[in-house]
Amino acid sequence: MKNPVQAPGALYRMMQQYKEAQLLLAGIQLDVFSHLQEAVTAAAVAGETRYDARNLALFLNSLAAIGLLEKKR
Repeated sequence: MKNPVQAPGALYRMMQQYKEAQLLLAGIQLDVFSHLQEAVTAAAVAGETRYDARNLALFLNSLAAIGLLEKKR
């Protein structure tokens, strides 16, 4: 079997889509979306879930970066 040549952009998109899917899956498994029905701070969600506030803020920022959440200032 020959190895098909893939354009670097196509391979990058595949890797990016995998990472985005993993972020979505983690959000579902950690049940963070149920705590985000209204605008709340990461610290407030951390208090409800008992997750580490700093790590949760980084995770929520990642979800916002891929368009799954809207971050308000």
